[in-house]
Amino acid sequence: MTFRLVLLYVIVNHINTIDFYLFLFSTENWEVSSPQYPQPYPANLQKQWDLEVPQGYQLQLTFNHLDIESSPDCYYDSITVVSDKKVLGKFCGRNSTDRFHPGDKPILATGNRLQLVFLTDDSNHESHLGFTAFFQAVVLISLSLWMVEG
Repeated sequence: MTFRLVLLYVIVNHINTIDFYLFLFSTENWEVSSPQYPQPYPANLQKQWDLEVPQGYQLQLTFNHLDIESSPDCYYDSITVVSDKKVLGKFCGRNSTDRFHPGDKPILATGNRLQLVFLTDDSNHESHLGFTAFFQAVVLISLSLWMVEG
């Protein structure tokens, strides 16, 4: 597996240290999408995906497109992202201005596994398309450098 390096941020502390936070992103991406995408998704659906990257890495998920029936608290149709039994987000809507839409922000699992749960009710009146997303393995590296006065 090959990686590309991205400098996430640098923090200069007041105690003569500099902290670097780096992400290593795998150059391999895997794709997941709702049933029948890019056609409208079916009604009365309960679909689950168990995503996994190699041990020792974290899984990062990014939605390329999300068009799921919008409702308060995503009650009717939703895609739920779960990591280690913790809900990282429950999403619906058509664009990033919708309250429950993830936009293009990556979602980082706490480990190397992530679960997606796609639920739909008994109708899809507006012919929503569902979602497509990609996931990849990432490594967060933290480095501290101490400045020695001399």
